[in-house]
Formats: sequence, structure tokens, C-alpha cells
Amino acid sequence: MPRREKRRIIDFKPKYLDDYDFRYGAAKKIRRIYLDLRKQCDINSVAKDLMARRAAYLAVKIETLEVESLTSKGKVSESGLNQAINTLTGILKALGLENLSLVKPDRLKEYLSHKQQLNAEREQRKRQRHAKARNRTLAIAGGQ
Repeated sequence: MPRREKRRIIDFKPKYLDDYDFRYGAAKKIRRIYLDLRKQCDINSVAKDLMARRAAYLAVKIETLEVESLTSKGKVSESGLNQAINTLTGILKALGLENLSLVKPDRLKEYLSHKQQLNAEREQRKRQRHAKARNRTLAIAGGQ
């Protein structure tokens, strides 16, 4: 009868993002996204907090994969990237972000005045481009 091998005890030491130094690079970006998600989603439970942490990590991971795919001539798995995006979308839906509007009702007047200002600036730039084009056309026609 074969002898049983002794089971090895796995030496597991948990590591937490809170213990990480957030002054540098990706960790800083993850922390910023996480804090923004907490603010936007009104996180009031441990489960939602865990989901917000995963979403922040995935957002940075996806951005990293996208940059790598651009710089490494397609060596990044597109299916892995799509899977990560779908996972992030699911987490954000679970946090309730699909129901959030970009403009809060109390800020609607501010938003509308800002949009009117942007439209006015856009129209002014458009008129300036047309005036330049008209002047060039007149200059060409006058020179012939």
C-alpha cells in the first residue's frame, strides 16, 4: 500500500491595495478612479466597495492592454481585451452607473448656459473659417 504524502501547508499572506504606495503610476490612477466611483455610485455596502475596487483595477488594466496593442503590433489578445471590457461593463452596471445622468437637475441651468456658450464659440470659429476661405478665394480671383 502506497504511503500518503504529507500535505504541504500553503503559506498565504494576503496583500491589500490599501497597503500599497499610491504615490506612483498605475496605483495612483487606480486609487483616483476608485475614489471617483465611490463618489458617483453612493457606495454604502462592502459588496459595492469591492466591486468599485475591481472596476478601478480593470479600467487601468484595459487601458494598459489597449496601449500595448497599439505599440506591440497586435500581440495583445483581442478576445482577452473584449472579455475585460465586458467584465468592466457588468461591474459598472452592478454599481448602478447606467442609471446615472451626467447632468444633475440642480445643475441643469449651469449645464445649458455652458452648452450655449460652447455653441456660440463654435459658430464664431465657423464664421471665421468661412471669412478666411472667402478672402482667399477673392485674393485668388483678384490676382488672375
